[in-house]
Amino acid sequence: MAFTWTTIVPGVTEADSTHVNEIMINTNSLADTLGIAHYTWTNLPVSEDQIISAVQGEELRDALDYIDDNSCTTQNTVYLGAYCASHKIPHDSAVDLAQYGTVESVYNKKI
Repeated sequence: MAFTWTTIVPGVTEADSTHVNEIMINTNSLADTLGIAHYTWTNLPVSEDQIISAVQGEELRDALDYIDDNSCTTQNTVYLGAYCASHKIPHDSAVDLAQYGTVESVYNKKI
């Protein structure tokens, strides 16, 4: 998956609404790729003349946490050979059952 970014030149380019809105758009694109609903945005996108504040930064952080929290849908599944794509960790419930006496994903054991 390729994201779309406006060129930023360190020490020259000032952060503006375009950059913040690109992060929001690319976060939505990531959600689409992972097959989850978009984060519910309340402070983004920002208009061209709007001053960017910590509120938008917090919302971007919250959106990325939402993506991470909802992207591993195979966690705690019972079938064999599932794969947690967001964390690139294979899941084998038979191994979990033998090693831990419970059916939990290997993902849970690695965190």
